[in-house]
Amino acid sequence: MPTKVYMHWNYFLALEADLEFLSRYIELTEDNYDVYSTELIKILFAACSGIDAVTKSFCEEFGTNDDYSKLGMRYDTLKKNMNLFSEDVHLHKYELTIKPFEDWTNAKCPNWWTSYNNVKHNLTTNYHQGNLRNCVSAIAGLFLISLEYYCHDLIVDEEGEKHEFYFPKEYLSLVLSETKLLRLSNEFYKEE
Repeated sequence: MPTKVYMHWNYFLALEADLEFLSRYIELTEDNYDVYSTELIKILFAACSGIDAVTKSFCEEFGTNDDYSKLGMRYDTLKKNMNLFSEDVHLHKYELTIKPFEDWTNAKCPNWWTSYNNVKHNLTTNYHQGNLRNCVSAIAGLFLISLEYYCHDLIVDEEGEKHEFYFPKEYLSLVLSETKLLRLSNEFYKEE
């Protein structure tokens, strides 16, 4: 088991529970992707704040740059070091599949991140961007990066050299068993 404190993972689990509760009022379907509300904005802000924190922690631990102050500055390190960067996230109960980092390039952050910043900096004009699509995508992004952060570690050998280590599928399966809504592809789950 890794020695890291699970604060980012627990933060994700709390937001996933918020999304699950919200699903009692807004069905999590593509038909409702444009629905927006104060509660969705609250969840979007919380998810993006979590992404900001965990991506910065990840990059500071695994990257080589001196400045990771903005999400765009973290792209190269995340893309290079994240095994799950291009994975799909499934909400099987709702038959939704999300690729939260699909539209992220070195020159452009994901659409949901741009929307988050738009709402944050001008709520009056951009309130409608605090919608279900952006909220679910941000939580899916938080899911992937939090999972990666805890399943990816550095081991320092006797000479002080750092070596990357990725925890086995059995460990990954154990961590993934805690989620209620979001899942990776079935190949990541230990067969009973």
